[in-house]
Amino acid sequence: MMLSGIALLQVTRSLARRKELAWYVAVVALSVSLLTHITHALDLHHSAVSALLLAYLWTNRRRFYARSDPGSLRLSLLMIPVLGFTVFIYGYVGLNHRRGQYTWQQGATPLSEAFQAGILIRDPDLDPNTRGAARFLGSLQIAGWLARLYLMILVLRPVILRKRQEASYEAIKRIFGTHSRHSLSAFAVQTDKHHLLLANNSALVAYAVRGTVALAAGDPLSSDDDFGPSVREYLDYCSRNDWTPCIYEASEERLPIYHSLGLRSLKMAEEAVLDLPDFSLSGNKRANLRAMVNKTAKSGMIVRFYDRGTQEDAGIDEQLEEISQEWLTEKRIGELGFSLGRFSLEGLNQIPVFIALLGERIEAFCSWLPYRAGKAVVLDLMRKRKEVVAGTMDFLLYHSIRQLKEMNYAEASLANAPLANVATPRRPLERGVALLFENMNAFYGYKNLFQFKKKFAPRWEGRYLIYPKGADLPRVAYALARVHSSGGILQLILRK
Repeated sequence: MMLSGIALLQVTRSLARRKELAWYVAVVALSVSLLTHITHALDLHHSAVSALLLAYLWTNRRRFYARSDPGSLRLSLLMIPVLGFTVFIYGYVGLNHRRGQYTWQQGATPLSEAFQAGILIRDPDLDPNTRGAARFLGSLQIAGWLARLYLMILVLRPVILRKRQEASYEAIKRIFGTHSRHSLSAFAVQTDKHHLLLANNSALVAYAVRGTVALAAGDPLSSDDDFGPSVREYLDYCSRNDWTPCIYEASEERLPIYHSLGLRSLKMAEEAVLDLPDFSLSGNKRANLRAMVNKTAKSGMIVRFYDRGTQEDAGIDEQLEEISQEWLTEKRIGELGFSLGRFSLEGLNQIPVFIALLGERIEAFCSWLPYRAGKAVVLDLMRKRKEVVAGTMDFLLYHSIRQLKEMNYAEASLANAPLANVATPRRPLERGVALLFENMNAFYGYKNLFQFKKKFAPRWEGRYLIYPKGADLPRVAYALARVHSSGGILQLILRK
């Protein structure tokens, strides 16, 4: 009972940290408990408690998103057969040696009881006749529980950043502060990527590997003089590891350097960038936005800055989680990643967050990530309730941008409109991307995203996929789907 209580405390603690694997452990345990109470002897009270807890976990499953340490997970897979075999042999040898000290029920053997008591931790089909025999039987069950607790600790262990990042936190922070020219750098420095120091520790590339494809998140962070050598060093690093090197959302001004190194480029997106000192609703180019903002203002909606790092508000946090969960349910694609933001309350600390309110009810929220030494920000998360006043997101984004301007930010990126290709004329590959953009709109909603950002009359900057040769594109496309969603293309299709 004590050891099972410790196990429950460990799972509960991990659930409080929103661990995804803890959610799976709890759901499996509650399902087994419910099934046991229903099939063996219907216990209404225990069955009702298990069913209610199971229903709560299932309803709020999207709130459990924290990852476990990959190295510890690999170790746990190795230790499962090792510990299982050790406990089983311990039980078999001990029971066989003390065979005469037990009263054996029909069909019971040292092999079967070692498995049942040590591995399954169920009541054995034998009775001890001596105190020593009883102690050994107890020690066998304790050994089984200790093995389980050790495996649970490995499975639920937090991510260890030193195993996920080759560069130190100080080096990443230093290079990001000096060379974060474009908005994707704000996502590149996040801990879901590996970080490789280049050019004698003065440059950095953030990347993820899926299969045999290495995907860099944006251009390497470096000075102009070190950029060419940094790209070459990254290519050499991938070659030594037998990876196909790619750079996702590379900037247009760097294309000549990539081409000089024998790499190809394919336009993937247009980034919407606003120069905040000149931003206003006056004039014809933002007339549609102005009309929508004025119309929404009549509903009584206001936009407020939420400084969670300074003054955390449990009521606001609860509503933000509720909105995020509702938004994900409606989209049916789950949390994405790599070049997109993932929701977590802790991630909202120390970054600009704005909430749209009708009375005390939060209708929508958005968050922004700083880059370029704190002089610019990029739109990170933008989520709303299923039923909101028309124009809520226009209203929220406009007032957020206005307040960011008052906070002396010089530039705000509305992030990318994927597969949007506004430049003309188009080359053959670009025409293919445009055709894909038209046909994939019903699935991803890219066109709506592009049209929404277009209302703000931003400056459009091309973003490109850099790759070695055309034959690599199918594998690269598959790797991109996998890196943005842990389940890859299949998961996106099933969730859609």
